[in-house]
Amino acid sequence: MKQLKIKKGIMGAAVVLLLIGGSVGGTVLAFQDDIVKKNVLMAENTEINQSKGKSFETVDTNNSTPVSEEQAIQIAKAALKDVFEAEINDDEYLQQTEYYDESKNEQSYPGKSLWTVSWKKKQIDPTTDNAIDFSSAFIDAETGEVLSMSSHKSTDQEADQPLTNEEAETMVADFVEAKNLNNGAVIESVEAFTSAKNMIEVNVNLDNGNRISVVISSLTNKISALRNHLEQ
Repeated sequence: MKQLKIKKGIMGAAVVLLLIGGSVGGTVLAFQDDIVKKNVLMAENTEINQSKGKSFETVDTNNSTPVSEEQAIQIAKAALKDVFEAEINDDEYLQQTEYYDESKNEQSYPGKSLWTVSWKKKQIDPTTDNAIDFSSAFIDAETGEVLSMSSHKSTDQEADQPLTNEEAETMVADFVEAKNLNNGAVIESVEAFTSAKNMIEVNVNLDNGNRISVVISSLTNKISALRNHLEQ
C-alpha cells in the first residue's frame, strides 16, 4: 500500500464533483458489471427496435426532479470528456437514458434518485481487437452530482504487459490529483489489488473519510471506471 500525503485545491468544474450522500452498497466492480449488462441489453434492444424501424435513444420517463433528463445528459457528457477525454458524438453513438427513483434504487445508491446515461458506438472498426466502445454515468437526480462513470474505447491499444500493483497505485494517485477528484482532501493512502480477471481495483482513501474506487483494465493499462464513496 502506498502511503501519501497530498494536498490539492478545490475542484474547478462542478459537473465532475464525485460526492455521494449516504452509504454506497456494492463495489466498483459490481458497478462496472452492471454497466456491461446494461450495454448488452441496450445492444439487444437496439437490434430489436431497428428491425421494427424504431430508433433507440431514451427511455420515456414521467418524473419531476430538480435535474431534468436533458441536464443529466449534458452533465454526463461534460464529466466523461473532462475525466476520460471521451467525446460523445450524437451521430456516432446510440444513447439510453433511464430514471430510477429511491424505491427502485435500494441496492446501488440507497436513498437516492438518479439518472443513468449510457452511450454505445453504432459502428466499430471490425479490424480492431477491442469490440467494446461505450461510456456511462450515474447522475444524482436531486443535485446533479456525478456518482460514478465508466468509459471503454474500441481504439484502446493492448498493453505490452500489465501494471504492477505499485505502478497502478502511482498511476491512480496521479490521476486523482490531475483531475482534482479528491476535491481538496488529502490523499492518505492508495491500495491496489487484483479483484477480477483483467482488472485492477485501486482504492484511494482520503483524510475526510471518503474513498474513491478506480478500475484499471489490465489489458490496456487504462482507467476505465471510477466511483466515490462518502463516509457518513
